[in-house]
Amino acid sequence: MNVDLVMDDWRKVGEPKSIYNTPLGVELSAGDLHSGTTFRAVVVFEQNVAWEIERAFKEHGAYPVFRFVPSMAIGVKGCDIERSYCLICRREIMTESGHICPSCTNAINERRQTPPERNA
Repeated sequence: MNVDLVMDDWRKVGEPKSIYNTPLGVELSAGDLHSGTTFRAVVVFEQNVAWEIERAFKEHGAYPVFRFVPSMAIGVKGCDIERSYCLICRREIMTESGHICPSCTNAINERRQTPPERNA
C-alpha cells in the first residue's frame, strides 16, 4: 500500500511524552525531520489488513495512525514495544500488550460473530 509518512513528533525511549518542546526536541527539529516533513513509502500489509484500511476510508473517511518505531529501539529497556510471537500462528509480532497477531485476532472475532450451527 502506498502511504505518506508524516513526521509528527520526537519521542525518547523511557519517556512516554513528547520531547518536541524540550531543548533536545528543538535541536532535533532543526534538521530535516520536523513536524510535517513527509516521505513517500510502501507498507506491506497482510491482505485482510489492507482491505480493512481501504474499507474504513471508503465507507467512513477514517484511516489508522501508526507510530514509527525503529527496529533498533525494539526491546531496549524503556521502550514500550517488544518483539514477541503470536501464541496461535507463531508469527513474529511487535506488541505493547497481548500476544496474538492481527490475522489470528480477526479470525477469532469472526468466529465469535458467526452463530453456531443448529442441528436439525
